[in-house]
Amino acid sequence: MDSLDDENKIWNFAGSIGWLVDRAGETEQILGTVWLVAEGQVATCATLVVPYEDILDALIVRFPSTGEVWAVKEAQFHSGFDRWLAKRALTQSAFHPSINVANQKHNVVVLRLSDKIRELDQTTILKFNRLLLRILPQEKAGFSGRVTNVELTSILQLLVNARREGTIVICDPRKRPIARIFCEDGRIAYAKFGQSTNEEAIYKLICSSFSGYFYFQEETRPEWCDFAQMLTTVTSVVMEGYRRLELKTKLLQGIGGESAVLRKRKYRPHFQNLAPSTQADAQVVWCYVYDGMPVSRLLRVSGLDSSLVMAALHELIIHDSITVSDAQAIPNIAHVCLPLPRSTEAPPSPGDQIFVITQDASLSPHLAAGRIICERKPGDPFHQVHTLALPEESMGTPIFKDDAVIGMYCGQLIRDQLEPQEFAYMQQMLWVTALNSCV
Repeated sequence: MDSLDDENKIWNFAGSIGWLVDRAGETEQILGTVWLVAEGQVATCATLVVPYEDILDALIVRFPSTGEVWAVKEAQFHSGFDRWLAKRALTQSAFHPSINVANQKHNVVVLRLSDKIRELDQTTILKFNRLLLRILPQEKAGFSGRVTNVELTSILQLLVNARREGTIVICDPRKRPIARIFCEDGRIAYAKFGQSTNEEAIYKLICSSFSGYFYFQEETRPEWCDFAQMLTTVTSVVMEGYRRLELKTKLLQGIGGESAVLRKRKYRPHFQNLAPSTQADAQVVWCYVYDGMPVSRLLRVSGLDSSLVMAALHELIIHDSITVSDAQAIPNIAHVCLPLPRSTEAPPSPGDQIFVITQDASLSPHLAAGRIICERKPGDPFHQVHTLALPEESMGTPIFKDDAVIGMYCGQLIRDQLEPQEFAYMQQMLWVTALNSCV
């Protein structure tokens, strides 16, 4: 953007960007982001809505900048979106979010809104939950329940000491599997959480402050264990995990907590001048930081465990490559909820500068900038790869070029693990032209 006036044009659209919320759980859960495309109609990613297709009353749309709340009356999916394939992938995937779902074509739906929000009684909520919650194989057997990052270590030690063979499945509040740990011969043999495996997966779990469910499933070595075995003992892994958690807490306090905002000072640091143990991680962190990025978001999108992120960030700060500042100032604008302008004249091109306004549940909205890299596949202008680092609940976020929407964020693009780590977590954008079959 060339001027403050241009930037303020984007801020003027903040009131038209909201959240898609699951209101039928124990607490409200933000599933993704929506944006107003026409009067009473919002767009978002189809994969977010597919599980709720037959129970739309479980959803509401909330616009945090204006305070408006709406019911979801109807869902119009893109004609090329395969709902059966998406439902199958969502229910059968060993891990959430499913890579196959994130990469699905025509991932867009338009929701028609209503101001008549029905009250949910306990019977209705129980009905919704029966349809939405995955069946946990060992719930009736007794060895399952709630779990936090701290409680997980006790469960691991209990299973290893008992020499149980099988998989500990860690689930989110909707009981979707986000991590798996396989035990055999009195040890942890394999672990996976996100794109991290074995020791790094355990460290990432301990440092992530998650809260959800677990169950233990007796089985022989499952198919997802397709990498080298873990050699470290459970005691050593737990001790190192707590050391990293303590380091993360200390470094966070030193910069003012997760709400601190990061800004780059140089175009690219001399990474060889950093502590050798942090150089590789600092290159990853540097790729993700944009001006105005909250620390909480960096911790969630980088793919590293949060202690490594904080150690690398500390090095970049003391070498004056990144500074910590106050939250990004929000211009004094009118937050009105109006349909967003769309630009469909030409497909996005590599190098195009793009912008998003995003809002985490606990933070003020902020403006982020990035660039288009390339088409996801040659000859496919509808699916573009970009550099904006966005968390899972930003699925559906409108992406702006100049003062109009050119696309919508539709998830991470997981690439070959042999590629350099800083290129392993690229993001995808769906060209806004895909909306034409829905609106």
